[in-house]
Amino acid sequence: MDALKSNEYFDMPMTEFWAGANSNNLLDYQPADRPVTSMPTSSAIAFNKQIIGSEAYTGNAHYSEAPGELKPFGDAAFCSGVNQIILHSYIHQPFDLKPGMTLGKFGGHYNRNNPLWEFNQDWLKYQARVQYILQKGEPVVDVLLFTGDQLPFYYSKNFANDLPFGIRSNACNNDMLNQKIKVIDGKLSLGGNQLFSLLILHNSTRMEFSTLKRIAELVNAGAVVYGPKPLEMLSVADIKNNATAFKKLSDEVWGNSTENSYGRGKMISGIPLPEVIKKLNITPDMTTNTRDPKEIMYIHKKMDDMDIYFVFNQQNREMDREILFRVNGKTPEIWNPENGVVIKPAIYEISLSRFHQEIKKSFR
Repeated sequence: MDALKSNEYFDMPMTEFWAGANSNNLLDYQPADRPVTSMPTSSAIAFNKQIIGSEAYTGNAHYSEAPGELKPFGDAAFCSGVNQIILHSYIHQPFDLKPGMTLGKFGGHYNRNNPLWEFNQDWLKYQARVQYILQKGEPVVDVLLFTGDQLPFYYSKNFANDLPFGIRSNACNNDMLNQKIKVIDGKLSLGGNQLFSLLILHNSTRMEFSTLKRIAELVNAGAVVYGPKPLEMLSVADIKNNATAFKKLSDEVWGNSTENSYGRGKMISGIPLPEVIKKLNITPDMTTNTRDPKEIMYIHKKMDDMDIYFVFNQQNREMDREILFRVNGKTPEIWNPENGVVIKPAIYEISLSRFHQEIKKSFR
């Protein structure tokens, strides 16, 4: 099925995440280069879904889970776009069979027989504060990712994984490509406040003729599109009746170079995606004074004139880092979800550059 399309009709799109355990069945969070992307989390922008739910902390640790060990798995999920935790699972356990096992080997044990039950309050308050904020506004992304004409679609096999740190994508399907996307001053719009600098195609040389014609329309109107030249059609009827027209249009749009002008826009292919991002002057939404993507993960949301960044330290140690945010004309505040305290940092700098203003803030 088209998972993104089906999410359009749900009141609350929902995904899942697990609290991974090592060979000793002890929780073991592994830092990642980027947040996990899924069709439900893409629904926030695609269909203006405010609440993205997730089955949460499923795992096999069996009563050895402590809140401090579970926390990084939840923080990573928040960075992916999840903003409604659904604990898996609370079971009404009898008192005469303690602690008791439910759902076989699967699931976290959130019940009154867990020795940590009475100490969970601060961790649950932390999650409540984070969710309260992240359920507001719209995620900020820079590029759109077309899921292609073949199902199923795999994020693990797409160009989005080549995007540099600080540049995020949002999925769009065939319906959105044909019915929602418009070109405004060389940028792509889904009808909301955000404009996207680039449309990334699926990593495939197979494409429907109707999709090729729509891509040609968008580029001709001024869009910049990145992806391989289509060589084959999927429809038997198109293969029989439109092979010549398909090849002709594909040759015109892609040309014979890595960057071909077509109408008012450009088609780019055959060069690394980070080079394309640099060529288009797309500045990272957030970066640090180190280059290790496994240190810090984030999500950026826009609510009216407020920019909200949730920043997650993936390392199980204290770090001193300078963080640069792609925001201009704002005074930063740090809202601490652990205790609800709001402070204004004493040291920050507004840095002017050719393309944007960034706030550089001392973060510990």
